[in-house]
Amino acid sequence: MSYSKTLIQLIALFIAAFASAQSTSSSTTSAALARPSSAFVQQIGDTGGPAPVGVFQQGGVKTFTWDIGYVNGVTRFNTTRRMIGVNGKWPIEGMVVDYNDTVIFNVVNHLDKETAIHFHGIFHYGSQNMDGATYATQCPIPAGGSYQYKFQVLQWGTYWVHAHWKGEYVDGLRAPLVINPPKSVEMAPFDEETVISVADWYNEEHPIVLSRFLSIYNPSGAEPTPNQGMLNEVDHFDFKMTPGKTYKFRFVSFAALVTYDIYFEGHDMYVVEADGVDMEPSLQKAFALAPAQRMSVIVKAREAGNGTDVNYNVHAVMESGMFESRAEGLIEDVTMTLVYNSAPNAEIFQASNDTIPDLETDLMDETTLVPVAVLDALPNPHPSNSFNLEVIFQVFSDGVNHGTFNSTPFMMPAVPSLFTAQTIGSDHNLGDVAEIIIVNSDSGKHPFHLHGHAFQVIALSNETFDASNPYPNPLPANPMRRDTINIPGGGYTILRFQASNPGAWFLHCHIEWHFEAGLAAILFEAPSKIGGSIDPAMAAMCKAQGIPSSGNAAGNKGLDMTGYMVGPSTLPTTITATGWGAMAACAISSFVGVATVIWFAKKDEVVERSEAVPAN
Repeated sequence: MSYSKTLIQLIALFIAAFASAQSTSSSTTSAALARPSSAFVQQIGDTGGPAPVGVFQQGGVKTFTWDIGYVNGVTRFNTTRRMIGVNGKWPIEGMVVDYNDTVIFNVVNHLDKETAIHFHGIFHYGSQNMDGATYATQCPIPAGGSYQYKFQVLQWGTYWVHAHWKGEYVDGLRAPLVINPPKSVEMAPFDEETVISVADWYNEEHPIVLSRFLSIYNPSGAEPTPNQGMLNEVDHFDFKMTPGKTYKFRFVSFAALVTYDIYFEGHDMYVVEADGVDMEPSLQKAFALAPAQRMSVIVKAREAGNGTDVNYNVHAVMESGMFESRAEGLIEDVTMTLVYNSAPNAEIFQASNDTIPDLETDLMDETTLVPVAVLDALPNPHPSNSFNLEVIFQVFSDGVNHGTFNSTPFMMPAVPSLFTAQTIGSDHNLGDVAEIIIVNSDSGKHPFHLHGHAFQVIALSNETFDASNPYPNPLPANPMRRDTINIPGGGYTILRFQASNPGAWFLHCHIEWHFEAGLAAILFEAPSKIGGSIDPAMAAMCKAQGIPSSGNAAGNKGLDMTGYMVGPSTLPTTITATGWGAMAACAISSFVGVATVIWFAKKDEVVERSEAVPAN
């Protein structure tokens, strides 16, 4: 197999489309839900369509500065370690901006290594170079360097900001981002809102843990189990509830590995958002939150005198399907408490077994969620472009168990892919709708995130993929949309999106350990329509690090891949000539060894007999 050729085919999934959005119609929904004021706002909100020229007015300007450095002496679960923080603090404060705002995000890197900042879930229409994905849209920011991100937000919902380089977000470089909707949008009513993050805690820093994971001594690819789980970056916290009020809880997962199953005791919860996409309120007992996913729920506080003498727990229960071992003292049920009674001895509500959700059968089926902004399946019945990717984990020639698409682990290109698209500028006109079929041949779940888009989930199944009959019949009307999808072990998903956002976008597993193991690809979308020139500040930063800012993945022109870093190869499926030679050498060595033992045994026997003969 030609590794380079296969890798190029994976990276160069050219999805060309005219930068025009398909119009969508408004839906008739309940008064409690978000109603974009016009069809084009629905598109901008979550479907991936571009803004019509001249429609949007400039909003406000929100400026943030992240002076990134180590914060020493952070203690959790009786372990003290350093974390990566901002402005001398960890945890990092969350951010709130408004729809249509221009965000100016200044980064100063005081680490002893490179970094880059990604705005997870932001589409970056017209600012594709601000996605913050290292070697997809930019060079890393070197130690001691700085860079300014600047972009306009043309969507709303729950998002997060995190490092997109060498797993630095696992060591703390992460924070929530909330984008408020335009005033013309009616949201599900609430009195107060808060963000709840879930995260994995590791006693050791990411590079140390990663070195053990990507090792010849871990041929099974056993994922590093966290030492504990956290809510809002702590082991437990209280949230004050006022009787009769309605609350919006925005859950966001910072996890590196674990999917958390979340439920409230003693309260109904209505799911109203998934990954920035407004949903029809859906009453649920529990929902799963995979790494990088977001989910918002509406919860009505109990009325005064109706059970307000006690307090209630909210649970985030670890799914342990990928745990080959457990850290000593691991608490798999992480909780926060909804506090009505502040008395020191106030009781915690004890749910009966018949009211605690069964996390095998009561978890929300996310495909049943209905987006507020209606968009029929793209297109109906079948798209013009379909790409098949199979998730396979296997040991390669370097002795390491790698995650792969189609048996090819991802390798970072020599030139950031967006620069390749801008400087080569070829186009493969594959139509205006893209379909990606991901077949998960691994036994574990995998949360895949696509940069630059919210996709339609045409199918999500834990059954074996049937290529002869892949599509549900009929196709779902107004299928749910999000930007991160958790694919069951042995199952598959079918995703579709309108290719109307030219750029170079990562598609990768958001289990951090799997991303580092190679489970990723970069999609080129309408490269000839990206336009613009490379940011001079970024070009200078690349040059200072010796990173080319033009050419293909090898830094050359056209299809010349001379000097490209070839990754590990698959192990042979048959005995090679070298193998036969080694086998023959072993056989000969064994024969010589046995013969030598016999010879020495015979010699000893002769000596013993000669010593036994009496002297004359």
